[in-house]
This record gives sequence, C-alpha cells and structure tokens, in this order.
Amino acid sequence: MKKIFTLIAMAVMAVSVNAQTTLVSFPTEGGVSGWAVSGTTTETTVKIHQNSDAVACLKLANGYTSDGVSNGNHIELTCEGGFKKGDVVTIAGAVSIKDTEVGSKRGTAVIFVKDADGKCTALNTFTDFINGRLSSDEPVEESYTLEEDNEKLYIGRNGNTGTCITKLLVTRTASPATDPDDPTGVSSVKAEKANAASYNLGGQQVKSSAKGLVIKNGKKIAQ
Repeated sequence: MKKIFTLIAMAVMAVSVNAQTTLVSFPTEGGVSGWAVSGTTTETTVKIHQNSDAVACLKLANGYTSDGVSNGNHIELTCEGGFKKGDVVTIAGAVSIKDTEVGSKRGTAVIFVKDADGKCTALNTFTDFINGRLSSDEPVEESYTLEEDNEKLYIGRNGNTGTCITKLLVTRTASPATDPDDPTGVSSVKAEKANAASYNLGGQQVKSSAKGLVIKNGKKIAQ
C-alpha cells in the first residue's frame, strides 16, 4: 500500500510542476528566434574576457528615439498571440570601452513599447553591461517580468556607446490546469482501493487529524 501512495505522490508532484515555454531566444535555440534587427542594429560579435574571446551578439549601435519617437534603431520581439503579463525577459550583454573612456561612456539595454505614432514608452532599463575590453567576467544575466500584455516588444540602447546583447530570452510559465472540485490545482488520482486512512506525500500513514496536504482515498486534499 505504501508503494501505491508513493507513486500517487510522485504523480501529484509531476502534475503540479509548471511548464515553461521559450518565446524568443538569441542565440537561437530549438528553432525559436522571435527577434529581428532594425535600422543601425546588427547581428555581429563582441569581444569579452578582456578582449580575448569573440561571442555572437546583437549590437545596438545608436539610440532608439528622436524626440521621444522611435527612429527604427532597435530589436523587435514578436511571438504568436503577443506577449502576456508574467512573461519574463532575460538579457545579458557587454560593451567595449577603452580605459581612457571609462567613466564617460556606458551602455545597457532598455525594453520599450511604442504606439501607432511611434511614441516610445520604456518598460525597464537594465543595469549597465560589463566592459568586455577590461573585465574578465561573464556578461551578467538580468530579468524583467512584464506587468501587462503587449503585442510586440522592442529592445533599444540606453547609453552613449555601442551596446551588445549576448543573450536574449523571453519565457512564459504556464500554470497547471485547475479542477473546480480541487482548489489545490491538482487533479485527483484514484487509488486501486478506497481507503479512509490518510497518507502524507511521502506515502507514510498519518493521523486523520494531520494538518496540511494529505492523500485520502487516492485524492490529494488540504485539511
């Protein structure tokens, strides 16, 4: 009997694990891209690790607005059905600044949206990218979670020097389907034999008065 309920517990936990979908990726993974460069933005390489290793990047050569209106220098992100609240944008990147220009030049990326007239609204500006010319560190990943739905997203440059994105990822985590009769969000699992005894998720029998999540008659319940 313990083995049966251990298997039930494993099934319950497997169902409750949220599935993650990749909507956009650079470098492209699994055939999913979802990005396109525009204007002076190009797909190229940048040197990191104190200028010793060249890695693929999307280079934002110039700013993305003129008087608050899009000038077309950006990366456009798209996915089927548009982006949804809760989608996560992850970015890492680097700049290449000479030691004589450190302090006067900087660069990072900004996520923005634009309306029909091209007016841009910034959603998030990331921390300044590492200087691949002088630093031996890896580009640092940073994430932003969308606070509302958006049909498209755009990535532009924030700063005054060429800014290179070495990683760009947009992911969506799908919540498990819920059963109206199961507020925990996990469908009930039938046992081979009905039994009024209560078991914990490890398959061990517990008192009927035990608090928390238990399995009773093959069904996961909260009590």
